[in-house]
Amino acid sequence: MQGFTASYLEHYIPYGKEEIRAEIQAVYDSGYDEWLIWNASNNYDFSCFLSKEEAEQEEAKREKERKDETITQSAEPAQGEKQNGG
Repeated sequence: MQGFTASYLEHYIPYGKEEIRAEIQAVYDSGYDEWLIWNASNNYDFSCFLSKEEAEQEEAKREKERKDETITQSAEPAQGEKQNGG
């Protein structure tokens, strides 16, 4: 993921904490748990990253969301299955 402002572009987006956190969240929202951020100058704003405690809380939240999604999906009738109705 991009971890820098690409100011060499004519129409660049200033990259800061919010943009980096949004990239990380997009990875999690896509169902992945790992990501890599790159900055050619190796200059990272560590406030973009979670503390160990925050990361554990976020992981627990994602795990709960996955379980809730699995429960919801298993409660829905399979595709092509007829529902009993009146």
